[in-house]
Parts: sequence; C-alpha cells; structure tokens
Amino acid sequence: LKPDPRVQATAADLQKQFDLEMQIVAAMQQAWDVLQKRGATGPAAPITRQRDPLAATLSSLGMLLSVVDTADAAPTQQAQEAFRELRGRLDPLLKQ
Repeated sequence: LKPDPRVQATAADLQKQFDLEMQIVAAMQQAWDVLQKRGATGPAAPITRQRDPLAATLSSLGMLLSVVDTADAAPTQQAQEAFRELRGRLDPLLKQ
C-alpha cells in the first residue's frame, strides 16, 4: 500500500490517530458490555439512554471516535483531553 499523496500526515501522526481510536473503541466496548448485562440495549433503550450516564458516556465516546477518525492527522490536543475526560467518567460507571 502506498500512502495517499494528498495526505500531509506522517506515519507517526497516523499511528497516534490509530492508537487513540483503538483506545476509544476499547472504552466503548467496555461500556457496551456493561449496558448489555444491565439489559439497557433493548427496545426501551432510547429512553434508558437519555437517563443513564453510562449510555451517555458511550454516546460521547462514539462522537469522539467520529471526530478523530475524520481527519488523516494526529489527534488534536482537544481530542486527547476529551478522551481522558470521558475515560475518567467511564471508569467509575463501569464499577457500579
């Protein structure tokens, strides 16, 4: 595979992007697994999601993944900080 010549990102930038994306996906999987165990993924899930902080955090992680994946570049400082914040919010919710 050859890199797209229009992309100005270095291999290191793309690796950083990939690494953050994999961290986000892992966090999303953890949240999803807990939600499934709670039964918060069935037909009433949209209502539950609005009230469940774990589901809200999962949704925010999904939005962040979309933002990080959109650019062929290293993640911005804001994206990295957003992940740290969401991860910090997620960890206690997984233990409940």
